[in-house]
Amino acid sequence: MIDGTGQGARREVRRETKVIGLVGGAFLVHHFLQLALPPLFPLLKIEFQVSYAALGGIMTAFSLASAAAQIPVGFLVDRVGARWVLMGGLGLASASLALIAATSSYTAFLALAVVMGAANSACTPADYAILSSSIARARAGRAFSLHTFAGQVGFVLAPATMGLLAAWGGWRMAVVAAGVLGLLAVAALIVGRGLLVEGTPHTASTEAPPADRREPVPEKGGFALLLSPPILLFLLFFILNSSASTGIRTFSVTAMMAFHESSLTVANAALTGYFVGTSTGVLAGGWLADRVRRYDLPMACVVLPGVAVLALLGGYVLPGVGLIAAVVFFGLTQGVMRPLRDVLIMLATPPGSFGKVRAFVNMGGHVGSAVIPVFLGWLIDQGEPQWVFWTIAAGILLAIGTIFIVHPMVKIERR
Repeated sequence: MIDGTGQGARREVRRETKVIGLVGGAFLVHHFLQLALPPLFPLLKIEFQVSYAALGGIMTAFSLASAAAQIPVGFLVDRVGARWVLMGGLGLASASLALIAATSSYTAFLALAVVMGAANSACTPADYAILSSSIARARAGRAFSLHTFAGQVGFVLAPATMGLLAAWGGWRMAVVAAGVLGLLAVAALIVGRGLLVEGTPHTASTEAPPADRREPVPEKGGFALLLSPPILLFLLFFILNSSASTGIRTFSVTAMMAFHESSLTVANAALTGYFVGTSTGVLAGGWLADRVRRYDLPMACVVLPGVAVLALLGGYVLPGVGLIAAVVFFGLTQGVMRPLRDVLIMLATPPGSFGKVRAFVNMGGHVGSAVIPVFLGWLIDQGEPQWVFWTIAAGILLAIGTIFIVHPMVKIERR
């Protein structure tokens, strides 16, 4: 508890800033490690004398292991503590990546990728459990947005950094350096572990009372909680919205080239603009999430214009500049939506259960990401690239529909 004075409130904000720095830094490294290997594939193909399909199998094994471990890790977070799961998972993932440098066997490479993928599953549920417990409710939206932004920075930094390290010292040195970076992040978490509150939501400071506070809800544990209607609806939201995000990442460039007759350079510039727009929108969304009294209408007001623009991309051929601007705007709306979603999930989750709930709904993201690329690829094979845009737009509309259903189930007490 803080003493209610201005000085005490400032100390509280400084403490929260340190927490966000620690957890956000770990999330940045987590995302960096996820993309550490793909930039090295041309070198790894020669080193291991395998096909690109076999290297793709490495990433498939990584993703499947991460998906399979999500729910067990979520329960572990709530049972033994998020900070220890975070440190252990990030440390094991970093060590597994570094050990790849010591092998010349594809089988060993594959096994280490599986271990790394399973360990990788720890970061997201542990991070959100720590943030929901360590940060005052009045600032939770901004905390979640900065956390997500840090992960995006990790994605942006990884390809160029790994390529430069490999050019300078070879792929083995690059992999070891990435692993050491992860271990340094673990060391920082160990040093600052006393700052990482876990277990029950942190109370808001007297200087900034919460805009919304959960009413007492009946306690449910284990799978009874995960199979409750609100959590199942969040799972469905993640399936639908992650399908859209994955569709943009995987086939938007191909669809833009086929339907809009854009060059590869323009299409890739539009995709880069999507990531920039998403990252910028996440920061704005954190500010918004801490100021609204409900979440369904703001999400709809933000997302629907982006959906309209995306539908427009499937109906009209746009010139290069217009195409890039449209995709950037769509990314911006998706970014603003994410902190609103994260705060709503937090409000719907009983204290001490955020780890398992976040891991469970993340499973929906893996399901959506696994299913949609095959369907979108089939649409393009059928000569219907415009349906890529319309399918993604329809998925987002359905996702927002689930929010309107779940919002009344989340009991919100106004100030």
